[in-house]
Amino acid sequence: MNKHLYDHLGNRYKRKNVYLLELATLYEQKTEGNAREIQNQIKALKRQKNTHHYVLALRQFKSEERTYRKSFSKSAKNFKGSKFIGKLKLQLEQAKLDLEFYKKYIDLSYDAQLKYETAKVKIAEIPQIIENTEEIESSIEKTLKDKDTWTKDEVEKLKNEFSMYRKDLKDEKKKNIVKVTRNYKEGTISQKAKTAAIDELNRAFKEKLSIKKMESPNKKSNATLSHSRFDLKNVKKKSVNLMSDLIADEKAKIPIENMTNTAAVPFLTALFPGLGQLIYGQKRKAALMTLISLFIYVIAVPYALGYGNYQGNGIRGLITLKGDLRYVSSMIFMIEGILAIFLLVMAIFMIIVNFRNLYRIEVKKRKGIRPNNWHETKSKLFTEGYPFVVTLPAFIIIIFVVLVPIATTILLSFTDRNDLPNKTRFIWNGFQNYADLFAGKVGTAAGPFWNIFGWTIVWTLTSTTLAILIGFALALLLNNNRIKAKKLFRSIYLLPWAVPAFVSILFFRIMFGQGDAGVLRAFLGVDTIIHNANLTRIVLILLQGWLGSAYVFILSTGVLQAVPEDLYEAAYMDGANSWKKLSRITLPIVLFQTMPLLIGQYTFNFNNFSIIYLFNGGGPNLIEKYGIFAGSSDILLSYIYKLTMDRYYFAMGAAVTLVISMIVIFITFIGFRNTKAFKEERL
Repeated sequence: MNKHLYDHLGNRYKRKNVYLLELATLYEQKTEGNAREIQNQIKALKRQKNTHHYVLALRQFKSEERTYRKSFSKSAKNFKGSKFIGKLKLQLEQAKLDLEFYKKYIDLSYDAQLKYETAKVKIAEIPQIIENTEEIESSIEKTLKDKDTWTKDEVEKLKNEFSMYRKDLKDEKKKNIVKVTRNYKEGTISQKAKTAAIDELNRAFKEKLSIKKMESPNKKSNATLSHSRFDLKNVKKKSVNLMSDLIADEKAKIPIENMTNTAAVPFLTALFPGLGQLIYGQKRKAALMTLISLFIYVIAVPYALGYGNYQGNGIRGLITLKGDLRYVSSMIFMIEGILAIFLLVMAIFMIIVNFRNLYRIEVKKRKGIRPNNWHETKSKLFTEGYPFVVTLPAFIIIIFVVLVPIATTILLSFTDRNDLPNKTRFIWNGFQNYADLFAGKVGTAAGPFWNIFGWTIVWTLTSTTLAILIGFALALLLNNNRIKAKKLFRSIYLLPWAVPAFVSILFFRIMFGQGDAGVLRAFLGVDTIIHNANLTRIVLILLQGWLGSAYVFILSTGVLQAVPEDLYEAAYMDGANSWKKLSRITLPIVLFQTMPLLIGQYTFNFNNFSIIYLFNGGGPNLIEKYGIFAGSSDILLSYIYKLTMDRYYFAMGAAVTLVISMIVIFITFIGFRNTKAFKEERL
């Protein structure tokens, strides 16, 4: 208990509640020497609370206030004007009565002082709002009356006059265009001057037509009505918001006093969003938070318990992966169980947010800071809370489109759903899939993992590095000032990127294949490539190096063109040779600008399924080494495809997917962390 109150700016105020002031004074006087005596005085004061002179005066005030409120029963219909003005006049009348009533009690209670100051603000602001609104409404009414006085013949006459004016203006424009065209043919003006002159004639035609439109009383009236209605809407919104801001400023300067010193409301109402806000007098916010309560107790909790599921059984179905009906797939129970968990997590998060909000209100009330009214809450929501409001729909979509599939993949890797083309039931089997995977037992689905993993690393490093070297070399070559026909060469270098990749891959598959079409195979003088594991891998690396070089070429070309020539001139003056310029100027600048994107190329090729699958289907297949589950040129992603789509090893495929994800995330993080661009936060 404190003798003083504070506002949100930290300004200190003395308590008006004499009972609480006396109680706080006793608490401050309490020391080790007089603890028992003071404690007895505190107990005596609390026992006499109901008979304390201030408490009796405060009760009398509350009783008179209730009587006064009941006596004011007028409605907006008693006041002339529009609905908006009627309400304003009603508020003004009530503010005048409030001013007289609460003036007697401003020394008794801060609540009475707040209502007194609020009444003063309304009396000062509402008359001006009414005057401005009536003026605009009168203008609108006058315009409408003038418009109603026009006869049908007058309106038709105005239309005919405008049509004749437009026809004459159009004929004049055509004559001038003909004149300009004749001058161009005679050679007195250039093509550029002709175009400019015609553009100027079209602009002048539109401008004159627009001016003529506004001369028409009909158009002028419509424009006046449009502007007046906009002004009316603007005046209503801005003036009411301004008055609300002024009231909020007064509210922020007047503290609040609590007769009770307990924080029970946040704890007792946290599970029911909206109830606590209603207790604190935030009625509109309470209505908004009630929607959260409905979501929690009508959707989230029942769904988690199994009610409203499609065929699953909520969280219990996720644990058992089965139900009473035999034909229902365990996958249904898993997905609906995951959805139930996410909904439950969202509900718990909302309850925590609600509790924190109520607890902050309670802490502020103890200091003397009043809870926000609806105007303040709304303003805060669209200022400080705007980023959260905007991202909330995207976050909800991410939960159901991204997080639920990821969670399903993770949990699926801990089941025995392998080699089950016709069965729908499966159970949990812990880390068995991961144990089999890392053991790499030959003849099983996990057997080829380590061989494929090793080739995937080699493939990623060699093919991507080759593409980077080719692309950078071509960009460096084309950046030389002595090269002619740069546009032609640039177009040629972009062809691998311009042509769809699958077309190029299928084309080279034919060129390296068997038969008469295998021109490149025959040129190399080999009998077969697609049936030779080492040759297939070499061709894949070279092919990806060529396909990926165009992207690196574009990145490097853009950066090289932006490198200042002054750097090279300064290096030349210092005696640097070409290698020094390349290693000390060109490479650092290019890598600084493109490193994050180049790292992305490595992660892309790590999962580059299309070239592996389209060129040779992951083959050639070596049964003695890879079994029936993969080929010698398969990478991890194509291995997953064959495990799941060809052999129905979904759980094992999910386990491999998680391993890939961890590897890609780790390598990408390490690569980004060590780049200068990442360290300087200039991605």
